[in-house]
Amino acid sequence: MDLREALALEKAFWRADASFCHKTVADDFLMISDDQAGPSNKAQVVAASGSAPRWVSLIIEEARLLRLTAEAIALSYRARARRESSTSWRDVRASSVYVRRGDAWQLFLHQETPVPPPSEGA
Repeated sequence: MDLREALALEKAFWRADASFCHKTVADDFLMISDDQAGPSNKAQVVAASGSAPRWVSLIIEEARLLRLTAEAIALSYRARARRESSTSWRDVRASSVYVRRGDAWQLFLHQETPVPPPSEGA
């Protein structure tokens, strides 16, 4: 998988429904984010993707791909996203690890760290 393909898959995850997540998230998946009570697994992410408001705006910048093995890549980037029915934007540094299992790439790990707002006077 190259950077273009990884970004296309990552953007699809930001807008994914439960069916897409169930098919494409690895069974041993882990997600770490500040807006959760703790790490999330596949079942929790699939459930949330079926009930949470959709991300309708997404800007991904500063993307980098690191090939870990022939069967695994890490993608890091900055994302700014807004959900439908919201005027506020989520601004994060994110990393995802994808593994190839059989003929398909699966999301194995996703992590988000909020970008603090600029301080006044900066």
